[in-house]
Amino acid sequence: MINLVYFGTSGHSVILLDHIKNSKGASISLVITKPDKPVGRDQKLSPSPVKTWCEENSIPFITPSSLKKGLAEVTKAINSACDPRDAQTVGLVADYGLIIPDELLNLFKNGVVNIHFSLLPKYRGASPVTYTILNGETQTGITFLQTTSEMDKGD
Repeated sequence: MINLVYFGTSGHSVILLDHIKNSKGASISLVITKPDKPVGRDQKLSPSPVKTWCEENSIPFITPSSLKKGLAEVTKAINSACDPRDAQTVGLVADYGLIIPDELLNLFKNGVVNIHFSLLPKYRGASPVTYTILNGETQTGITFLQTTSEMDKGD
C-alpha cells in the first residue's frame, strides 16, 4: 500500500483525491492545502475545495500560509502522519499553488511527483486548462514530473 502526502487546493485536486481515496493501492496520510481566503463581494473567509473535502472525508490536513516560514510545523505534521523516508511513501502535488521548498522535497525518499494539467512546457503556470481551451487546442494531456523548487520544472 502506498502512503500519500498530498499537496493540493482546487476542485481539480478534489477529483484526484476522490480517485485515490477509492483506490485499493493507496492511502492518504496527510493533505496539505492553502488556508481559507476571502471570497466574493463580502470577502467572506472560505475554505479551499480540498479542505472542505478533507473535512467531509475525515482525512487529516494542515493549512500553512507559507511552507518556507512554516517549515518546522509542516515537517512535524508529515513525520507524525507517516515516514517520508519509507519507500512506500510518496509526496504528490496537484494544483497546489505554493512553491514547495527543497527542505520539504528532500524529506521524501522518492521525491515528490507533480501532476500538471497540461502537456508541459506549453502551458506552464497557474491556468493551463483555461489557456488550452481559450487557444482552441485540439490535443491536451497531463504531465507527471519530479517536483523541484521551481514552478513546473523537473524531470
